[in-house]
Formats: sequence, structure tokens, C-alpha cells
Amino acid sequence: MSSRGRRLRRRQHRRGATLVEFAMVIPVVLLVLFGMIEISRLLMVQHALSNAAQRGARQAMLAVTLDGSNVEDAVRGYLDAALGSVADDSDAVRITVSPETLAGLDSGTEVNVQIQVGTSHISWFNGNGFLGISEVTLSGQSTRIRE
Repeated sequence: MSSRGRRLRRRQHRRGATLVEFAMVIPVVLLVLFGMIEISRLLMVQHALSNAAQRGARQAMLAVTLDGSNVEDAVRGYLDAALGSVADDSDAVRITVSPETLAGLDSGTEVNVQIQVGTSHISWFNGNGFLGISEVTLSGQSTRIRE
């Protein structure tokens, strides 16, 4: 038998092994890929929450802001642009402004804005989190001094 015939036979026998190896490796590769995507999304949401808290605290520090509804509107407006429809759900996104009443606050008083959202509301995967990881609450917080 010629060397060309032997190479052809070896290649034909190898075809099935390649398919089996691919079938064994692809689930691991996809698991790592989707894990990286999910972690990247969580980091993006964390960054958006921090930025939204800064926007809310910036609104709350102004002397013309008299109640927390203006602060909440500023936060939800930013989150709506960054995250989409999640920002509209008051059960999903919890916004806490302290002190609760901004009217009559003295200049120099600290104003704190905290935003919290659970991963079940922002994850692209259904269920109990990716790989069975339980619910995690992401938060952003900012403190400013009132004018």
C-alpha cells in the first residue's frame, strides 16, 4: 500500500475521534464563555448603580431639592438609560435617601443615596443564578454634603 493510501486511512479513522473530543470540550468552553458574559454584566450593573447613586446624591445636595422624589427621579432616569426596564420596577430597584426629608436641612449636612438591586432582576439567565449561585444584592452608594 502506498504512503498516500495510509495517510487517507488514518485521516478517516481520526474523524470520529475529533467529533467525540469536540463533544466533550464544547460544554466546558460554553460554560466558561457564558460565565464570563454573566460576570461582565454584573460588573457593568455595579458600575451603573454607583454612577446612579452619584447622580442622585448630586441632586440631593442641591438646596432647591426639597424631597426624595426628585432624587429618585434622577436615579431612575439614569438607570433607565443604563439598564432599561429594570429601573421602572420599584420592587427590583430599592432607592434609599437619608435623611428622608431634605427640606430644612442645614448647609453642610451629609446626604446619602443608596441603591440596591438583586441579581435575579438583572441576570440574563433564569433560575437561581448562574451555576446555582444564590441571590446576590448589588448596591451603589454616594454621600455628598448639602449646599
